[in-house]
Parts: sequence; C-alpha cells; structure tokens
Amino acid sequence: MEITKKKLVFAAVAVAALIVLMGLFFNWQVIRERSALEQDRENFAKLEKEAMQDELDRISEDYTEQYNKLSGNAGEMNIQLANDSLLAQLTAERTRVNRLQDELKTVKATNARRIGELRGEIKTLRAVLKSYVVQIDSLNAANERLRTENQEVRRNYAQAAGEASRLKVEKAELTGKVELASKLEAAGISIGLLDKKGRAVKNVAKLKTIQMNFIIPKNITAPVGEKAIYARILTPNDEVLQRSSGDVFPFEGKQIAYSCRKQIEYTGDQTDVVLYWNVVQTLTSGSYRVDFFADGHLIGRKSFKLD
Repeated sequence: MEITKKKLVFAAVAVAALIVLMGLFFNWQVIRERSALEQDRENFAKLEKEAMQDELDRISEDYTEQYNKLSGNAGEMNIQLANDSLLAQLTAERTRVNRLQDELKTVKATNARRIGELRGEIKTLRAVLKSYVVQIDSLNAANERLRTENQEVRRNYAQAAGEASRLKVEKAELTGKVELASKLEAAGISIGLLDKKGRAVKNVAKLKTIQMNFIIPKNITAPVGEKAIYARILTPNDEVLQRSSGDVFPFEGKQIAYSCRKQIEYTGDQTDVVLYWNVVQTLTSGSYRVDFFADGHLIGRKSFKLD
C-alpha cells in the first residue's frame, strides 16, 4: 500500500514535470517563431526602404531632368510665364523629394506605420511628376510650334524684304532711265560771234554779240509745256558773264548764275532755240565755254575761242 502511494506521487510529479517541460518548449517555440517573424518583417522593411530610396532617387533624377528641360526653354511671353510657374512648382517638389530622402534614411525599419505613410507620399510624388511631364511636353510642343512659326515668319519677312529691296532697286533704275529718257538735250549747238553789223568775227575787240543756236530733239517722254532755257557763258578764268547778280537759277540744290535765258513752249516735237548775249564788258582772248540748262539738268555744252 505504501509503495503504491509512492508510485502514484512519482507519476504525478513526472507528469507535472513533463507538462511544465512541454509548456516551456512550446513557449520557446512561439518566442522563436515570433522572433523569426519580427526578423523577417524587419528584413522586408529594410528591403522596402531600399526600394523606396531607389524610387525616390529616380523621382529626384526625373524632377531634375524636367527642371533642366524647362529652365532652358525660352519662348514667347505667355509660355515663359507658364515655364516660370512650373519651375516654381518643380522646385517645391524637388525640395519635398529631398526631405523624404533624408527622412527615409533615418526612419527605423520597425516603424511600419511611418514607412507606409512614406510609401503613400512617394506614390503621390510619382503621380504629380507624371502630370508635370505632360504639361512640360505640351509646353515644349507649343514652344516648338511657335519657334517654327517664327522661323517661317522671319523667312517670309526676309523674302519680302529682299523682294522690296529688289523692287526698290528696279524702281530706282527705271526712274533713272525715265529721267534720263525724259531729259531734254541740246543738239547741233553752234556759236556765232558777231560784230555790230551782224557779221562773223574772231577778233575779241570787234565782238558785240554772241549768238547761240541749237535744237531740242523730239522726245515723247519729256514733260511738255513752258520751259526756261538758261545759258552760262564762262570766260577763260571760269567767270560767268552776267548782267545782274540776281540772275540765278536752281541747280543741284543751290543757286548758280546764268548769262541769259529764254522761255520756250515745248510740245515734245523738235524745237529750235536761239539765245543772244550782247557784249557790254571788255572780254579777253582765250577759250570760252557755254553751258545750257533746262528742267534742272545740263542739256548741252559748247566751247569757242576768241583771238
């Protein structure tokens, strides 16, 4: 009887010990599995942090690329204003990316809640970046169209300017030809040196009248109407024989002296012209010259000698 009790007590103690040992084993097993699970979670969080860091690096590079693309894109005023606005927004987003990069480096892998929040912010940054890419590409396309249009406008302007310059030259040449064609001409000029009886002389002492004859040929392009014909008789000393200091006419922007003048009616047909100069002053021997003018042009010239 006593032996049986001892066996029962021993068996009960053994069972209790076994239960305790089994409890300790199962508790150790749970702790071990929990520790392994926590380690797995931490390792996964580290990997996720690295992936998020890589994503932030790519986003930062993409923002920088878009910023550089936009900052070097000068265009029209309205496009430039849009550029400036986007540049300011991109700068703010780049600052946000830098802040998240710094925080991601310091956040603990065990802080699952904050890592999840950072994951959401990175996703938002990527979405915002996509919208900026669309806007920037649209602005670049618009700017390229404007640049092409401006180049076309400049080409058209250059062509128009070249055409205008060519037409101006042609007009000037045509005007010059018309002016040249319409200019009167003194042809067949002859100088008669006459004494007081109207006889031809060579001796300067007997000279009383200088008779100047010429014809104005037919010219259908010359303006018709009343014309003033001027004669300038120049002495061997290049002095103009003149009755009065007031006998002047306009020529090439200034007033020059004339010896005698005659008013004629020009109809476009051949016209005979005769002018006379009565000698009242003492002349010297030598070479003289007569220049004839009409409509502001030199129309003829003739030299003669006095002995």
